[in-house]
Amino acid sequence: MPDPAELARRVLQHFETVERTVFRGDPAVNPRLKVEVLDPELVQDTPTLVLVTPWTLNGMAFPPEGDFPNSLDLGKRSYPVFRNDLDGIGPYCSVNLVSDVGNLQSPDAARGVGRPLGKMFRDAVARARQERVVDDRARRDLFKGLGGD
Repeated sequence: MPDPAELARRVLQHFETVERTVFRGDPAVNPRLKVEVLDPELVQDTPTLVLVTPWTLNGMAFPPEGDFPNSLDLGKRSYPVFRNDLDGIGPYCSVNLVSDVGNLQSPDAARGVGRPLGKMFRDAVARARQERVVDDRARRDLFKGLGGD
């Protein structure tokens, strides 16, 4: 299982390169923001982090074997989960927590939004991972009842 701090380093390095080579000078980005990784943490068996960029703010999860739902509920809203696989980072799932970061006035403001959303994201990841364990256990119990296992 990848170490969350090591993943954070690789994600930061990759997206700093993207910012420098793709988005620098793009009028759609917020020039007041920089690429940052917030709160890399292990949630059950899944490393997570929040990625702040001048163009978006995302929750990222790195579930083992890619086993992850297609959406996560944060508060009263359901967010689609996007899957990607990047060289140097590997496969991951992301949720766009803030699609328009243009109104954020500073990196501190981005962190002020990203940290509470990150907690909600990690809580949703924990629920998703717990539901997966319960589903797996229920399937095992079913097979035991059928003479399997």
